[in-house]
Amino acid sequence: MRCRCARQMNLSARPFRNSDGDSRVNSDGEGNAGGVTISANNLTLTNGARVDASTSGKGNAGLVEIIAKGDVTFDGTTSKGDRSGVTSRVNRDGKGNVGDITISTTNLNLINGGRVDTGSTRGTGDGGSIEITATKDITLRNNSPISAQASGKNNGGNINIDARFIIAFPESANQGQEKNLAIDSLSLFGNDIIASAEQGQGGNININTKSLFSIEERPLSNSTNDINASSEFGLSGTVDINILEIDPSQDSLEIPVE
Repeated sequence: MRCRCARQMNLSARPFRNSDGDSRVNSDGEGNAGGVTISANNLTLTNGARVDASTSGKGNAGLVEIIAKGDVTFDGTTSKGDRSGVTSRVNRDGKGNVGDITISTTNLNLINGGRVDTGSTRGTGDGGSIEITATKDITLRNNSPISAQASGKNNGGNINIDARFIIAFPESANQGQEKNLAIDSLSLFGNDIIASAEQGQGGNININTKSLFSIEERPLSNSTNDINASSEFGLSGTVDINILEIDPSQDSLEIPVE
């Protein structure tokens, strides 16, 4: 699937059915999922809308590529907890490897459960890679993860991020209650960047940025925003954070008091 939009693309889920851009393999299908490419000035997905190249059958999940001159925003969930965002996964009973996700934008905003997710959560196959390039900032707020997690014996995917600033807002008591709505993701913690695994090997996380706000490398916790590439029973991945030099004449950031 290819979508090239001259100005702006907005997808918002209807009350009973998601508004999606899909290229998937169903549970009774065999073969690889096709890729999804979106090129737009701005891309906004809200209320559970998503771009999905997952597989539930026998075959690899697809590649998702998003190129935006302006901002990319994933905001909100459905009443059932389905998240807005972009995903390439191997679902229950699926057999194949997860596809990669590539995002190039000015600002990436993940809000109220929005996600970027390449996970092998219930099927058989290793996690895919996530490549994010933001010429300005990445904002994570209210249980909105960047996740390449894997369950079972599957290996976690790799995450590579280049951004000016990465801002993860602190979790609040209300946010902690809302995160239980996110039934379609392994991540039930905070605004995390995760490449963890259970029995397989954790993925590698590489981050180039001028500063991190309210997020750091540490064990996963439901009260903090964490960067984590651990494996519960296998080999942990690596986390490499490269803090770039700041030129005060060129970079400024106002953070709300809250």
